[in-house]
Amino acid sequence: PQDTWYPVGGMKHFFETLLTPVKDRILYKQAVTRIEKTQKGFLVFTQDQQFECRVLISTIPVWNTTPLLHFPHKLKSLKPEGE
Repeated sequence: PQDTWYPVGGMKHFFETLLTPVKDRILYKQAVTRIEKTQKGFLVFTQDQQFECRVLISTIPVWNTTPLLHFPHKLKSLKPEGE
């Protein structure tokens, strides 16, 4: 489509740019079982650990993410009212 664009250097470059400042704090191959919203950010549960974070970047496919989310209140829609 005409409104599709790609970052200069491709998605790999985009990801590496995000990764650089936090490289030593990234946890790979963690099977997430639950994600809770907290006042300070998120609480992420794996099969044998839990992690607290201010920001959460997930590569879990969106259709697999919904069952993991446990938020205390309903999320607000970004769509204007009436749509």
